[in-house]
Amino acid sequence: MKFKFLICFITLILLSFAFAGCGQGGKENETGVPQSGEESGANREEVMYITVNGNKMKVLLENNASAQALTERLSTGSITINMTDYGDMEKVGELGFELVRSDERIQARPGDVILYLGNSLTIYYDENNWNFTRLGHIEGV
Repeated sequence: MKFKFLICFITLILLSFAFAGCGQGGKENETGVPQSGEESGANREEVMYITVNGNKMKVLLENNASAQALTERLSTGSITINMTDYGDMEKVGELGFELVRSDERIQARPGDVILYLGNSLTIYYDENNWNFTRLGHIEGV
């Protein structure tokens, strides 16, 4: 079964650091993004949103070169990825571009958003242990 994932990203996250960590009480504007200047730098977390079958989910991004490269790419606009099931543990689809890899041996868990081989996005719904680049984790999974 194929799934279409839309990764939405509000522009200028890296440039303005306008996003604040979830649950930290900042006021949100009409886009659901906390307004700049409401949180101290130490409390800021970078996020992106994915939409799956009409359900919008928040992804807390990792602090690595790969996640930074993804946010820079997404600052030019949203991307759509057609994903298929693989190994009864993940959904995977090609990005259509390459990202810098920050691979390390990790235990992927449900909700992890992983960069695979530098050109594919994987969302885990089970566990796996391999050399991957974790880009983030879907909040509330």
